Amino acid sequence: MRVLLVDTSFAAVPIYEALLEMGHDVWVVGNRSEDVLALRAGDQWIDENYSDILAVQSHCDSNEIEAIVPGCTDVSIETCCRLQVPNSSCDTADSNDILADKKKFRALCARLNLPAPREVDLASFPQKGNYICKPIDAFSGRGVSKFNGEDMKALSHSCAIAEQAGSNYLIESYHEGQLYSCSAFIEDKKVQKSFYVKEGSSVDAYAVDTSYVLDDIDPNVASLMSGAIEKMASELNLVDGLFHVQFIVESKEPYIIEVARRCPGDLYSLLIEFTTGFSYAYNYAASFTSTKPSNYLDEEWKYILRHTVKSLKEEVYWGVFYKTQPRLFAEFPLMKTGETLFPKGGNRASVQFYQYESLESCSDAYADFLRNEIYKLQ
Repeated sequence: MRVLLVDTSFAAVPIYEALLEMGHDVWVVGNRSEDVLALRAGDQWIDENYSDILAVQSHCDSNEIEAIVPGCTDVSIETCCRLQVPNSSCDTADSNDILADKKKFRALCARLNLPAPREVDLASFPQKGNYICKPIDAFSGRGVSKFNGEDMKALSHSCAIAEQAGSNYLIESYHEGQLYSCSAFIEDKKVQKSFYVKEGSSVDAYAVDTSYVLDDIDPNVASLMSGAIEKMASELNLVDGLFHVQFIVESKEPYIIEVARRCPGDLYSLLIEFTTGFSYAYNYAASFTSTKPSNYLDEEWKYILRHTVKSLKEEVYWGVFYKTQPRLFAEFPLMKTGETLFPKGGNRASVQFYQYESLESCSDAYADFLRNEIYKLQ
């Protein structure tokens, strides 16, 4: 089958390779000629901005595309949900919009009584407590800030930060605790398999750069997450496939921060696969191409930590100098020496994976990464 992957970035490579493994004739679309998949695909790279839905539709028609697969960006899945392709297996554009738009998603959470923060009206301030302000259409933590609800100057400043990053903003209740993600695969609106990942940040409080897969999770949290996913799947009549959730646990209670039906970025798929043996990218792509899922798991669990190298300040990137002796499992460079690293996740030097002997040592390393004790940039 001729398949179009709507993404050419490094994060989409595992999806691309999974589609080739399935035996498909794989095309890619994106407008950056330096992207790895634009180079790998050769004559089957379509040079187009995939946010232009009409243009992508025209390419699908002229190249007789039979199925479409979103990559690892919000724009890619938004486009896929709006394309008309014979074997398309995407959610409706309206359903995707509700999940992707932060304001609409908060309204959905309230309507279904899901465990999640609640939207707070601007006119209700001043009031006690901490709150968070975020753009409704930005990503990777851009424009997000916390403020004290009794401090009107802080409120105004947070709103201004959010407006600079997006077209509109949302204020919601703030919950402080450990951040996790749940990657679940659903069939007939029911969770069939799920993975829980502990997530943290060493550079920017609102953008993950360090994570590892848990081999256990509080049963109450798991039950609430599965129940919430199945409620949303039923309410929005979602198709089979991945449902990814980020949530915070505060005082043993989970609060859903955001969700997505596209593959997470920064090679999250490889974190699951390296740790458990589960073919994450294959199963993700399978749901869009009517391919039978693969549920293989390795007999031996590996303790793998994923870390994205970022900088706290603007500096010219030369290399990574280790303070300890970590066991590097795999590394994916994203920039060359001599290029400029921008502060707080403005860009990334590489995505790295480390292997440890036990979950305890993996957890200890996670804490060291968050304290910036593993390496320094120079």
